[in-house]
Amino acid sequence: MKREMERRKDVNWSEVIRRAIREKLQFPEAFQRLEELVRDYVVAKDEVSLRVLHLRATLLSRWMITRNIEVMYGRDSLKKAEEALNRLDELGLLNRYYLSENISVSEAIETALFDQGVIDLFTEKLVRSIKSGSRELQDAVWIISQYESNHIVEDGLLRTFELAFGEKAKVIIEELMRIGLLYRDLYDSRAYTYYYYRIPDYAMDTLRDVHERPFEYNIYDKGYENLKRRIRELLEDKVFRGFLEWLGGRIKYVEAFREEEEARKFQQKYGVSFDEMVSQLVKDHVLIIDYSPHRRRVGRRKSWPAEYIYKLTPDAQKALMECLFERFLKTHQ
Repeated sequence: MKREMERRKDVNWSEVIRRAIREKLQFPEAFQRLEELVRDYVVAKDEVSLRVLHLRATLLSRWMITRNIEVMYGRDSLKKAEEALNRLDELGLLNRYYLSENISVSEAIETALFDQGVIDLFTEKLVRSIKSGSRELQDAVWIISQYESNHIVEDGLLRTFELAFGEKAKVIIEELMRIGLLYRDLYDSRAYTYYYYRIPDYAMDTLRDVHERPFEYNIYDKGYENLKRRIRELLEDKVFRGFLEWLGGRIKYVEAFREEEEARKFQQKYGVSFDEMVSQLVKDHVLIIDYSPHRRRVGRRKSWPAEYIYKLTPDAQKALMECLFERFLKTHQ
């Protein structure tokens, strides 16, 4: 199937999948009631309730749905959110995982929202918000596009944003939630417990478009060529070359309890603050920080400490290789 999707670029595979879902649903009455509920919210222009449905399609916890709604629309929206959740409960769709033998409730809700044009409305709102957003908001969107993942652990993103935006980091994350780019969720198992940010599918599509066509979003100082010029400049700096050596080329895992020791060693060797160096690289869109949560001991699996993951952005990796190759050619002419 995957090979066929890659080969047939002319086919709208999202619509093919949704049509297959509709055909396979074994509970047409339940799906019809769901479609009627979506239609009612669309007619009423009730964005809060429509967002509740999309969060239910994306998240499973009622508590996390209401927490997201509170950040996105304010406390006054919580009553309406609870009413929408109660409607879902009445339809038997709140705590149920499957609507039919092969179709999940999440897939059915996503299909109903798509059919009624709700996903397009969410996408349009997101695009407008990015285009008209502040410089900091646009920087934040660009940074998230470099993670190339729809699942970002909170500790890593928050560390990256603190280096890029200082005390405004949490405010900017909440603004990204309000425009519909991020949903906050909790992963809780015997081995792990951590918060993370989930990027819905429509937002992932938008992020890819931002990355490919930044000018269309009024983002004029990003783009690959600008980054490549910056990499050329940085390669003239022995401290940056030392940082690449410390990084091991492109990525380094640092146990959280050893971070201060690593920073101290770097400063002793190069006479430059590690935090200031890393902060500038994040602002230059050369570096992002991810996070691997602490793993508890479960059964025969050992516990494992939390780690911060320092890594060059995908664009920076590509630009670095090209710049190093250019330097090689110059020295061997």
